[in-house]
Amino acid sequence: MVATTSKSFEWFKIINYIAFIASIIILFCILVFSYIIYNPSTTIRFADPNSSQNSQYDLYTLDELSQYNGTNSDLPILMAVDGKVYDVTDGSRFYSAGNHYSYLAGTDATKPLQIVGTEIITNKYPQVGLLVESK
Repeated sequence: MVATTSKSFEWFKIINYIAFIASIIILFCILVFSYIIYNPSTTIRFADPNSSQNSQYDLYTLDELSQYNGTNSDLPILMAVDGKVYDVTDGSRFYSAGNHYSYLAGTDATKPLQIVGTEIITNKYPQVGLLVESK
């Protein structure tokens, strides 16, 4: 009977060790994620409106962009990522008012989408403009 108790104790130690290592890994991931999301050095990226290759796009300031937040069904739903403005109206089931990602509509979504999501927007939706600091 003593041998069974000893084996149980060894398994208990192994499981505790694995749980401790997993906790350290999870804590590390949370810290890295928090640093990336809340990094104060990440600023809004404005496009250069004077660049010749950007002349084909409409220019939007943050104030103007905020009007395209999905609350007015007569306007398209726009979102800025890395200084470029995308028409995400086709994804209105996600971005229109009251839906899961509505907080991104009409904003510069570069920072919230920094880890996952930038490629989804830039590959799936058409670019319609540039985010500029002022006109």
